[in-house]
Amino acid sequence: MLLADMQFDKVDMLQMIAVAFKTAIDYRRRALAELRERLRELLRNREQLTQEQAQILRDTMAELELEILTICREMQQTLSHHLIPFSANTESLIIYYHMQGDYLRYACEVGGDRLDEEEYEEDEDDEDYEDPKVRTIRRAEAAYSEGIRLAQQRLAASHVARLGIIRDYSLFVFETVGDMERGMQLVAQAIEAAERDASRMSREASQVLNALRDNYAVMVAKATTRLAQQQQQR
Repeated sequence: MLLADMQFDKVDMLQMIAVAFKTAIDYRRRALAELRERLRELLRNREQLTQEQAQILRDTMAELELEILTICREMQQTLSHHLIPFSANTESLIIYYHMQGDYLRYACEVGGDRLDEEEYEEDEDDEDYEDPKVRTIRRAEAAYSEGIRLAQQRLAASHVARLGIIRDYSLFVFETVGDMERGMQLVAQAIEAAERDASRMSREASQVLNALRDNYAVMVAKATTRLAQQQQQR
């Protein structure tokens, strides 16, 4: 049975499906990140690669990028055409929007300009033309925003689904969009609101809240480093 043929309005089942797809894509993202870091390290140290070694590295990275984009494309089609339009459960719908934003974010990481290459054939000279990567970022923003709007309307500030989507949206804003200040503000506000509602917090939500705190510390460190670098360049 295809994922598109199934309905997951039971949140426990939906979470299992989400974890399965996340596991499938995360190891590819980690492998690609490690290869990219290794390449940067080689360039920094001015180490020489043979033509064969360089080709193997390029081919492996290209294969991982294609696999990631394929998963992202399949998830987008399933979410957009089969799950979101027919969901009757608010919490499930929030998770669907969360997943949609995530997979668009993953596509941006490896080259969102290729996410819709089979769906769109636009002329760059057309006045209505929109850069494909910009479109992917805009679509991710829209998905996350709709999920957060529903979460803020229907779920408690300490609910795991609400904390989860804000956690990943803030990473998207901070890293992909490049708005560090806004990304940190989103995390700080979510932490403050959840702590005020801590009496109703589940164990899973508490774990996400701790992840938000860790993310905030990392964001502050990165923003501080960026500011110091900018000041040195003046």
